[in-house]
Amino acid sequence: MKHLVLPFVLALAPLAAQAEEAGVWRVFVADATSPRVEVFDLAGGERLADFTLTSPARVYAGDSGTHVYAVQGEAGVVSAIASGFSFQDHGDHADMAVTAPALVGDILSGTTPVHFVPHGDAIAVFFDGEGATSVFSEAAVGTGDLAVRSYASARPHHGVASAFGAHMLITEPVKDSDAALPDWVRVLAADGTQLGEPHACPGLHGEAASGKLMAFGCTDGILVFAPGAEGPVSTRLAYPAELGEGRTGALRGTQAYEMFVGNYGANALLLIDPSTDTPFRSVAFPTPQIGFELDPARPKFAYALGFDGALSEIDLFAGTITRTLAVTGPYSTEGGHGVVRPALAVAGDTIVVSDPDAGQLHLIAAASFAATGSITLAGTPASIVALGGAPAAH
Repeated sequence: MKHLVLPFVLALAPLAAQAEEAGVWRVFVADATSPRVEVFDLAGGERLADFTLTSPARVYAGDSGTHVYAVQGEAGVVSAIASGFSFQDHGDHADMAVTAPALVGDILSGTTPVHFVPHGDAIAVFFDGEGATSVFSEAAVGTGDLAVRSYASARPHHGVASAFGAHMLITEPVKDSDAALPDWVRVLAADGTQLGEPHACPGLHGEAASGKLMAFGCTDGILVFAPGAEGPVSTRLAYPAELGEGRTGALRGTQAYEMFVGNYGANALLLIDPSTDTPFRSVAFPTPQIGFELDPARPKFAYALGFDGALSEIDLFAGTITRTLAVTGPYSTEGGHGVVRPALAVAGDTIVVSDPDAGQLHLIAAASFAATGSITLAGTPASIVALGGAPAAH
């Protein structure tokens, strides 16, 4: 496992380093059935803002922690929300200032935006209905000069793209099929020129960055890109036969060391270390899982939520489930991706679980793995993002 000394701030890295201090944490909640995003203070459960959008959204955060993005597939727009947190880098630490959250407004438009991929300061949004991606600098959001760069694939498909240093990685659809998942990743120069031949990744779904690496989930393994002398180079990690039938369709990347975590079907997580000759370890669950998230403040842990409502803590170093806690009622495994289900976020010392059926956010202390309270909403909470940290005190 390769440990990292990161040259830049990733996701909630400065926040995670201060997570044990008294801090300010906010959760941004997208309603599943109405066009709104609510913002809550986790310390007291106070609702800080209620923003009206064009259509229901999924929310994401950029790596800087300064903005939240509401991706509205139905309306074909992406809106930016200022988190109210700003950071001043002092080398050995980053000071955080706190203001009220604010709706910046729509920053991108196109047909069916879906995949949102931040990588450093660059954010790529893929529009399935166009087969194209829009890339912008997060530092430019709210300045009035977003300077969007666009890159296109052959035709519309359920794809994804990511900035990768000075290059772009973008999926290419299967020939003669708009409905199937893409089978290839192309490497583009900044001007859109393709470099080399496409990299095979059949049935591609799921992507994540970890340190200098970017990984994609394929039906037959994990495709990993690393920087090379003449541009990104790829390695395909084939699933070992002992894993049995399955594939990875969701990936997360750790930031304290180069490692990926992905699902393997509904009943297992894969711990993926590309630096070893045996890169896969499997953690099996007794019941199907809805989703999982990593803990930025405690990088040895991840959390997974089952359809039975049980939250599990996973020790990524040991490759074991260490604790479980009943959090929500059961959710049906039927209905596919269109069904509204709970989501997870980690806010410093607190794990947040949205519970659409109950109309609540459940709060769990990461240290004790015990429920500490809940926040009741008027609507149907689904997609959530948590941001925060400790304000400067000099």
